Amino acid sequence: MRVLVLGGSGVIGRSLIPLLCRHGHDVLATGRSSNALEVVRRLGAEPIRADGADQAQIVAAIEASGADVLINQMTSLPDAFSNVRSVARAAKVNDRLRGETGPVAIDAATRAGIGRVISQSVAFACPPSPKVLRGDEPLWVDAPSPFGKANTALAALEAATRQADGIVLRYGAIYGPGTYYGPGGAFTNMIAKRRFPIIGRGQGVYGFVHLDDVATATVAALDAEPGTYPIVDDTAVTAAEWLDEAARALDAKPPRRLPRWMAVGPAAALRYIIDDQPSVSNQRAKDQLGWSPSHPSWEPDLIDSMIASAD
Repeated sequence: MRVLVLGGSGVIGRSLIPLLCRHGHDVLATGRSSNALEVVRRLGAEPIRADGADQAQIVAAIEASGADVLINQMTSLPDAFSNVRSVARAAKVNDRLRGETGPVAIDAATRAGIGRVISQSVAFACPPSPKVLRGDEPLWVDAPSPFGKANTALAALEAATRQADGIVLRYGAIYGPGTYYGPGGAFTNMIAKRRFPIIGRGQGVYGFVHLDDVATATVAALDAEPGTYPIVDDTAVTAAEWLDEAARALDAKPPRRLPRWMAVGPAAALRYIIDDQPSVSNQRAKDQLGWSPSHPSWEPDLIDSMIASAD
């Protein structure tokens, strides 16, 4: 198949594109800079210059691609979280990419006759719940701002994808090289410096997923039935448990403890993932995609990744 990857030079694209090529697919990928285009070329894809902030460029790339499949991996995520203003700017761009450019791209793909659309979403955006979620529940669009704005943008992208009979992949907390948990990763550094607190009781349930498993799940989605699938590993873990373990492995002091009432405003999202996010099952992905994670547990691979980044 001829596959167009939007945002191909990002962390996911760097694992996904080579895997698509190994499966015999003809891959094209967008990048907004010369460096991004060179990355795409080295990965084995045909580079197409297109900036996600310019919807006309994205539409033109889709129309000219001749693709059979569109995979949307466009994001704008900050490298670190120390500067509140830069984080807010990145979040604003990220919301536009997902909530505005994403649906426009899907509409262009439909008009161009592209038969399969796959969109990136996240598994940690549903309302708090004591139940283990299937992973296709409605997103928490009325969450405290700015978390609710981010979820609303994701919901718009998901809705456009479903309307096109496409596939939504809700990735869990991705770890591996180049991620926030990888070498030089923001979260690894924050834990080592005791800047990643446990909020409340730290009972938010993480569904981690290795970068390699994100790539294999996305390739598996090429031939799957339309739907929404959570891509997480087999071993759910509370925030308190993995943060304590990570701090020990990094020879850092135990994470600080903060009461819930202190996590307001922009920190509301952190309060959610640390103390509120529900557990999500990967059974739908296993049953419908025929996929299973090659890294079934966050431990020891997540911890090994953090230790490597500290060496």
